[in-house]
Amino acid sequence: MLFLGTVRNRSEGRPVSGLRYEVYKEMATKRMKEIEAATKRRWPVVRITMVHRYGNLKVGEVSVAVAVSCEHRAEAFEAGRFAIDAIKRSLPLWKKEKFAGGKEAWVKGSPIAD
Repeated sequence: MLFLGTVRNRSEGRPVSGLRYEVYKEMATKRMKEIEAATKRRWPVVRITMVHRYGNLKVGEVSVAVAVSCEHRAEAFEAGRFAIDAIKRSLPLWKKEKFAGGKEAWVKGSPIAD
């Protein structure tokens, strides 16, 4: 199973020209390892790879990738969904969207959950 999240060209009805991700690298690396371990505990994962980019990204660029291999595709899809949802919910990452005309705004997030 391969999931690729890309930078969308719209947010809440407004055109987006790009975005910037800020990250707390040490904590994010630790959290990604925890997500990987939790995924392996719940499903018979043969292999898992997860990456989240940071810095400036353009519309259409891949921002996050999750690849999961299991013996059966249903398990791989379930494990992949779990992993991407955990990344979205608990990675110490902040997103600033860039709009037409040079305006920028931080995306309101939610508290990090375990």
